[in-house]
Amino acid sequence: MKHALLLTLSLIVCPPLSADSLSYKGTAGPGVGKHIVLIAGDHEYRSEESLPMLARMLAKHHGFTCTVLFNIDPATGTIVAGTPSNIPGMDALDTADLAVVFLRFQDLSDEQMKPLDDYLKRGGPVVGMRTATHAFKIPAGKTYAKYSFGHKGDDYPLGFGHQVLGQTWVGHYGRNHQQSTKITIVPGQSQHPILRGVKDVWVQAGGYVGKPTSGTVLTMAQPLNGMTPDSPQSDTQPPMPSEWTRTYTSESGQSGRVFTSLYGTPEDLTNEGYRRLMINGIFWAAGLEDNITADLNVEPVGPFQPNTFGNQWHARGIKPEAYAGYESPIPAHNNIEKPVRKKKPAKKPAKKQPVKKVSNAWMIDSQADWKRSTDTQDGLEVKDGLASPSRETATFRSTLKRFDKPQTAEAMTVAQSAEWKNWEPIENIGPSNLGDAPVMLQLGPDNYWMFGRYGGGRRRGKPTETFEPEQVKLEGFEMPLLTTPFPNQYDAPGAKQPRLGGYHAWQSRDMIHWVHHGPITEAKAKWMTTAESANGKAYFYYDFPNDQDPHVYVDADLFDGRPGEDKGMAYDDPSHGSDCAIIRGLDGQFHLIVEDWSPINAQKHAWDSPLAAHAVSPDGMADFKLMPPPVDHRTKPTGKTATYKHPHWVKEHPERFKTNIAEYQVHEPEQNAYGDWASICIGGQYYLFCDYDPADSKQMSVGWFTSDDINKPFTWCGNIGKGHPDPDIMFAEGRFYLATQQPLDFVSPGPWVEDVAVRVGVDTDNDQKIDEWTEWTQVKETYDYIKGFSKQVSRTPATLDLSQLPAGYGFIFELKLTDTTENSSKPVIDKVTLKFAAK
Repeated sequence: MKHALLLTLSLIVCPPLSADSLSYKGTAGPGVGKHIVLIAGDHEYRSEESLPMLARMLAKHHGFTCTVLFNIDPATGTIVAGTPSNIPGMDALDTADLAVVFLRFQDLSDEQMKPLDDYLKRGGPVVGMRTATHAFKIPAGKTYAKYSFGHKGDDYPLGFGHQVLGQTWVGHYGRNHQQSTKITIVPGQSQHPILRGVKDVWVQAGGYVGKPTSGTVLTMAQPLNGMTPDSPQSDTQPPMPSEWTRTYTSESGQSGRVFTSLYGTPEDLTNEGYRRLMINGIFWAAGLEDNITADLNVEPVGPFQPNTFGNQWHARGIKPEAYAGYESPIPAHNNIEKPVRKKKPAKKPAKKQPVKKVSNAWMIDSQADWKRSTDTQDGLEVKDGLASPSRETATFRSTLKRFDKPQTAEAMTVAQSAEWKNWEPIENIGPSNLGDAPVMLQLGPDNYWMFGRYGGGRRRGKPTETFEPEQVKLEGFEMPLLTTPFPNQYDAPGAKQPRLGGYHAWQSRDMIHWVHHGPITEAKAKWMTTAESANGKAYFYYDFPNDQDPHVYVDADLFDGRPGEDKGMAYDDPSHGSDCAIIRGLDGQFHLIVEDWSPINAQKHAWDSPLAAHAVSPDGMADFKLMPPPVDHRTKPTGKTATYKHPHWVKEHPERFKTNIAEYQVHEPEQNAYGDWASICIGGQYYLFCDYDPADSKQMSVGWFTSDDINKPFTWCGNIGKGHPDPDIMFAEGRFYLATQQPLDFVSPGPWVEDVAVRVGVDTDNDQKIDEWTEWTQVKETYDYIKGFSKQVSRTPATLDLSQLPAGYGFIFELKLTDTTENSSKPVIDKVTLKFAAK
């Protein structure tokens, strides 16, 4: 009986620290004497269920003392999901040996933030899960604003996620509840302590984009097209980093271990492989890697039937005390508020009578169309022919579209606004030692190139220790490679060629690892602005002298470390401006976009202009024909002229320029200026990205314009970032990368903004009532490469197949728009089309 009593005592659970928190105290195992604080506070992924279960396993199986903190509604004392930002008990961090953070967009009071700030200053180890990359969203001006995921200050760029976990919010990489994720071990990392015994890892959460800035990547996440472990892999989404380790250094000089996982819903914890991965990661972060064994106990403690994750789909009315004891169920109940999924009614047989051709489409496009077709709407504003949600979720129900004779619906297509504000800031993409304005070129799937001057780099990182290169093999590269002192960078044979003072080439198969192939231009061509490809050759456009006269190199071999053939001047620019973009149309024509300096003192406006010129050539090397300007934001001409001094003309090309004095036409009032153009086309919609130097501000940023025809005027869309960007853009790995010469770049899944759910109903018996509905279905458009074209991207429209609906005399459609992005974009509907069969 004495032994039985000791066993019972070893399982006693400590009472909560307060009514707002939860505590478990283990008494046997390697964790005895270690205090772990687990902080739950996200809106979607059920951290309030994941962290109590992790705490129980750590305490009961391994002896840790675990404190779990939650978002608490101060009025009721119950656990809430993410909002309000109120997490009592943060002072538990004062005695913590490890913090497990699973937060999203928290704006905690100074009193609650100070213990975390103190903890990080002393270099406390951290485990970050899922949304911890964007754990905080604290307005500028507040004491702890630097921890915000979008912090722009140089003191702590991009906040907690970037500085501590190694990555701020980047974006989704898989569709929740439609694509689950398989996690595999990175080759060469199987001996890492965290991976002991880890196998068969499958999680139900959709993929996140993994772009760690430093550290050791342990695992890769592969999106699956389905919600079972044996679902097929996505053909368009190669694996992404999912778990990694690193260290961070605090402002006091203290360093701490970090383990980051981009997953962690309670449904993910139902997988033994993922539980082991997390428990091992926590052991490692706590400095107990010697105690990690392949058979550590990772069994759940107590009843565990997690709720399905979803935004605000949390079990309500639960207080922390409900989880006291090891046998209380997690969650306390499964009564959550979530969308009701109606079963699809049995199909009625389609009418056999012939269908008279009345119209093959019902289209809602203009302002009048939306007004005429609206039955009910909630949270939706329709303006200028665009339907935009005025809050996070909006709904729309159309009127009944009636026909005299039965019609058979084929498909519903939804098109969004082309403004493309769906961008997220990220750490500089590409090689860390790529300097000056980056130029990018996509030469097909898994074949991505960046060009820049060698050394220094946008991150200004230089190796400080003696480095001895070693031979290495990298998947997708057959040539011999050597390691370099730069993370994820390797030298190919071409890198041994002499540096010539111009641009160099780096190649990647995954936008993570970069192989340096050496020089592609000489010093004369050090002012490179853009690149294109055609017929297996790369075309590199450079200014000579700077900001004047586009010239071109044509290179048939990017691997040899030698410049291609210098074709000389491609376009004799009469306006004394350049910084051009080049894009080849599907017809093979080369379109050149250049700055036209004739209406502005460019010297005082960052060498940019309100006017852009457009010239077209059949081969990209000569015979450019001037076209109407794509961008013309000139103000009123005064009829006067004035001059400015150009610093490069005589210095760099005295044979052509005998003076540095340039003349321009004076316009009033002050003008916005644009330049350093870059271009891409998505399904026929053209975009021009540029430097944006507004007339009323000295703060530059990236701006962009769009048009459905490159030969027509472009319209302004918006701007992002700050500083002089010199941008370029590329489609790679299923996403769009916008690179700048500033500390931040940007990534986007494309112009489409999630989420848009649709359904269509049909009146089969002409009683003006809907007899059958399709199921609610999320739709989105997708993008892909076009063989032989670097800057042309195909677009598959967002479409709902209606072929299984029976024929009918009337049709209704409904929309649900939910803004799920962390940026300023939202799903703005431009056009809805229902197509009908015609006979």
